[in-house]
Amino acid sequence: MIRTFVATLFLAALMLTAAAGQGNKEKDATAKETGSQVSKEKSTGKTTSTEKQKLAPGGKPGATPLPRPTPPAGSGGKDGGGMKDKGGMKPGDKGNGDAGNAQLGADVMILNVMKNDAAAKPNPNGAGRLVPVKVEWKVKLSPGAKLMELEAMLKTTNTDNSMTTVNKMLSLTANSDTIMLPMPEGVFAKEFVLKINSKCATGTGRTVASSQTKTGMFPVATKQ
Repeated sequence: MIRTFVATLFLAALMLTAAAGQGNKEKDATAKETGSQVSKEKSTGKTTSTEKQKLAPGGKPGATPLPRPTPPAGSGGKDGGGMKDKGGMKPGDKGNGDAGNAQLGADVMILNVMKNDAAAKPNPNGAGRLVPVKVEWKVKLSPGAKLMELEAMLKTTNTDNSMTTVNKMLSLTANSDTIMLPMPEGVFAKEFVLKINSKCATGTGRTVASSQTKTGMFPVATKQ
């Protein structure tokens, strides 16, 4: 009977040991599963935090900001769109107004300026003599224009390094006239600048002024 009791106790101890071992295995499995889940949550949380740090405020995931375009040279800025490089007119430019006036009024062409020392006459208004200088020109009028005034301005540089200036109103109906150039005795004009100013009335009632200049040298003269 004692042997039967001992055997029963031994069997009971074995069953308790097996049950305890099974419980420990289940606890280990549960602990491993919980640890794995925690690790995954930590890993996922870290990754999510990293992604959030890379995103700009208000940005969308995966959106890459585009570079700003570089404006072309000459656009905007202080030069007002690069008008210098394009050749545009600046404020205050008048353009080729003189050419337009010449086309509307008179186009004067100076043909010849000839001095005749041999035909000089005594100057009645003082010492010296008057040397005739013949001037020839041609006038081309624009349609509807009428010639109102022609004025010659003759300036000479003389052999004694002096300068002489004479103004004369020219004939409106002729193509030549003579300017009497006052000259001291023994002095001769060697270089000249002749300027002819004209005024015309156009068909539109405007008055247009223009001018033409000719420079040159007179032939070498000797005392007469």
